[in-house]
Amino acid sequence: MTGIRSVTRPCLLLAVLLFTASVASRSRFSGSGRREEKEEHVLARITPQIAHLSIGEVQFQSIVPVFGGTEHFLAFVMPWDEAKWGELQALDVHCVTPTGQRSKMEFFGGETGVLFKTNMVGRCDWPLELQGQDCHQVVVEESGAAEEPAAGVQQFSACHQAAMSKAGPYGLAACIRPLWEHPGHLGESGILALPQWVEFHMKHGVEHFLMYTTNNQDTRVDLVVKPYVDAKLMTMVHVEQEFPENHEGLRKLQNLIGNDCLYRMRHRAEYLLPGHVDVDEYLHFRGSQGSSSSSSGEEDGHNVNFFSALKALEHSSVSSLLQKGLSSVSSAKASSFAVHSVSFGRFTFRQEKDPQQTLKLASTMREVAVAPICPKYVLKPKLCNTLFVHWPTSWVEGSTSLIVTPDSLVGNHYRTQDETSTTSVDEVLAREAQEVGELLKLRYGVSWQGLAKSLAPEGPSQEDLMKPMLSLLDFHSEDLAADPAVAAWISKAPLQHYVNPCQGANSFTSPALVDPPGVGWD
Repeated sequence: MTGIRSVTRPCLLLAVLLFTASVASRSRFSGSGRREEKEEHVLARITPQIAHLSIGEVQFQSIVPVFGGTEHFLAFVMPWDEAKWGELQALDVHCVTPTGQRSKMEFFGGETGVLFKTNMVGRCDWPLELQGQDCHQVVVEESGAAEEPAAGVQQFSACHQAAMSKAGPYGLAACIRPLWEHPGHLGESGILALPQWVEFHMKHGVEHFLMYTTNNQDTRVDLVVKPYVDAKLMTMVHVEQEFPENHEGLRKLQNLIGNDCLYRMRHRAEYLLPGHVDVDEYLHFRGSQGSSSSSSGEEDGHNVNFFSALKALEHSSVSSLLQKGLSSVSSAKASSFAVHSVSFGRFTFRQEKDPQQTLKLASTMREVAVAPICPKYVLKPKLCNTLFVHWPTSWVEGSTSLIVTPDSLVGNHYRTQDETSTTSVDEVLAREAQEVGELLKLRYGVSWQGLAKSLAPEGPSQEDLMKPMLSLLDFHSEDLAADPAVAAWISKAPLQHYVNPCQGANSFTSPALVDPPGVGWD
């Protein structure tokens, strides 16, 4: 995943050069408001900006203009800081437009007791009549801070391509974080994984993809995304930083992307696969929800439209729970009740033996039980305020999370090479491998074997083989138990089972309406 390399194959470089040269004469914007060449496939370029407040420096990792429905605001995405969260509540911070209109900044992300907060967000209402602008110049003013040398009035920029931000609405969209690559382990190649994952999820109803890149992005990524970008199925967001070389940096980048994408798609998609669902994780609806026919494909999920399946699963689960009286939500409130996210467990599958010959879907061997790791989720962006990799950390009041069982929705995670643990045969998604392969051939004009060969890295060096595989970022039970944040919370918690909230997520035997760990798992 580290070891990002530039390739030198002439045919591949030619394709990349043609792609990048096609946008060389247009103007663009950076996150800092700087006018550059405009790339029609790049929605935004993210550059961190620092606010000097009376409580010290506050980093705005990204500032996202949001316009849609009855909402129009700027979202200031910040890394979570428990001390600063408390201090921010006492500040009187306003956003001011170039014409002098003022709006008080409200903060979200720390108002819940959820474990593993990673981000907080400040939001200022912004004039609707400015929605057509590519760049929004905003003054952030801290009242009563004039005596502080670093605080007071400061100007920031929130830039994107306004016309592109209006595309949609979509039933289901997906965010994709920067791809990992490990030259010594092709099974861990995000570059090889991406086209398969995109084609499979497009087949099942994902309508648009928001792809994030970094400064040192491997040039092969341009080749992979080109047909989707050309077809207006994918747009890009560029983060102005290097791809991290360690787990901590990667987690911070992943958390930023999840929360940035949440606001960029807030009014463009009803459901969203956040950038926390990786390109080696495939959704599998194990039932007839969303099926377009009554054929055998209905039972194994072959014909399932994921958007329809999510709506059907949410409706049937909530209705059943309310009827059985198993939910804390009263029947009187059912008409206004809202689910902000649908969480699901994952089966760990054995990776394909030869990634250059077969697709990930072709693997039929998995572990017997759902992995004892934290769940992943699909969310409704209109109802969430901040996100962690495994659950939302702030949401619209009155909404909650739906946890579903593996017999209705599960993630197939192709991540291990261990043959001793993957002894259960599961051929359901493997039956779609041939069709996905044919779709890829139509998309790229070459067989999977030909495409994979052109995307494979040069032979790995000894240094490459020694590098860690940074794609394996799941929080296992032992990681949670040893985490200082969990330990601190446990000391205040009345129930000891909070030591392992991820195991709790996978212990449900029927759908449940619950808040994430730290709020309602009692």
